[in-house]
Amino acid sequence: MRTFFLTLSATILTCASLTVIPVITNAAVAPLDSMYQWLDPVGRVYNQGNLLETENTQQELIRRVASVIRAALTLLGIIFVVLIVYAGARWMTARGNEDLVQTARDTLQNAGIGLVIIIASYALTATIISLLLRETTS
Repeated sequence: MRTFFLTLSATILTCASLTVIPVITNAAVAPLDSMYQWLDPVGRVYNQGNLLETENTQQELIRRVASVIRAALTLLGIIFVVLIVYAGARWMTARGNEDLVQTARDTLQNAGIGLVIIIASYALTATIISLLLRETTS
């Protein structure tokens, strides 16, 4: 139980520090201006050369990065839900074997913790992306 609370507090501390660092350094939007010269050749290779010619390039870049992050978090969420179902099936088929029940219980607990972390990451990402989009419009 102590290990669980240490892991939870370390995760919360890490998430909090990752959200505060860009605010402190004011690095949330400014580096995008210097990245345009390197993004143009990459965009032309992938038939996205007109990306830098749009009205608000920063918003477009933020939206595209956000869609990649959301897709990755969605995939991870699906994996953790499958792990929860798998652990439940292992528990049901353990037939009273305490070792198998404990293994299934540990898998279920770890998958539940992972799912909570993924949901929190998704919420945090949505908040940060909406703040970035709001800052680039003003």
